[in-house]
Amino acid sequence: MRLAPVRFTVRRLMVAVGICAAIFWMAPICLEYWWMWTVLRDVKRGQSMSYSAVGFAGAGPRLVQALREALGSNQKNTRVAALQSLGVIAQAPETALRDLAKPAVPDLIDALRDKDDDVRIWAAIALGRIGPSAVSAVEPLLATVRDEEHPVVIPSAIKALGEIGPDARPALPVLALMVKDPQDRNHVMAIRAFWRIGPKGRAEASVVVPKLIGRLSTSKDRRERAWVAEILSEMGPAARDAISALATAAEDPAQEDRYAVSNALKALTAGGANLESGVPTATRDQ
Repeated sequence: MRLAPVRFTVRRLMVAVGICAAIFWMAPICLEYWWMWTVLRDVKRGQSMSYSAVGFAGAGPRLVQALREALGSNQKNTRVAALQSLGVIAQAPETALRDLAKPAVPDLIDALRDKDDDVRIWAAIALGRIGPSAVSAVEPLLATVRDEEHPVVIPSAIKALGEIGPDARPALPVLALMVKDPQDRNHVMAIRAFWRIGPKGRAEASVVVPKLIGRLSTSKDRRERAWVAEILSEMGPAARDAISALATAAEDPAQEDRYAVSNALKALTAGGANLESGVPTATRDQ
C-alpha cells in the first residue's frame, strides 16, 4: 500500500510554522501556571518549605499574589506556609527575586493581628526578612512588642525591627528600656535590635557592650551566650572592650558555645584590636 505523497505548499508551510510558534509561545505560560499550581498545592498542605527562593520565584509575581491571597485562608497551616514561603523569597540572593516579596508587606502587617500566635510569629519573621522595604510595618511591630497578651511573638517582632534597621528609629525608646533591664526576657534580642537601628557610635557602644559582657559572664543558657558572641562579632571594633571576656569564655572547657565565642574573638582581634585590650599573647596567636 502506497502512502499519498505529502505536498508542501507555501500555505501549509505557513500553517506549520504558525502552529510551532504557538506551541513555543504557550509552553512557558503553561509551565508557569503548572509550577504555580504545584507550589500553591504544597502551600495549602503546609509543605512548601522544601522550595528555595529560586523555586518560588519560578512562577513569578502571579505566585506572590496567590500567596498573598492564601493568607486569607481559614486553615492555619496554609497561612503559615504562605508566610514561610514569602519569607524564603525575601531572603533570595538576587535583588530581583527579593523584590517579589515587597508587595506583600500590607498583607504581612494584617497577619500580625492574626488570632494565632504562630501566624503572628511568621508574619514578623517575613517582615524582618524583607528588611528596610518593610518600614511601614514599624508601628505595627512596635504594637506587637507592647502586646503583653502574646509574649511569644515579641522576640520575632524585636528581631524584625532590628532587621529593618535605621528606619525603625521610633522603636529605640521601647528597646532602650529592655536594654537597661537585664531581667527582661528579651534583653539580648533587644540589645541586638537597638544596635542595628541606632547610630552605632561610641556612646551607643558604651551602653550596649557592658550589658553583653555581663550576659556572657552570667548567663547559663548556651544559646543565649552564642547570641551574645554573634552580636559582639557583628559590632566589630566598637566591641573591643569585650575581648577579655571573650578570651576567658573561649578558654572554658565547659562552654558548649566556644565556636561562636572563638569566632567573635577572632573578629574583634583582627587588625591589632587585641593590642588595646590586654588579651594575653597566647590567646591572640590562636
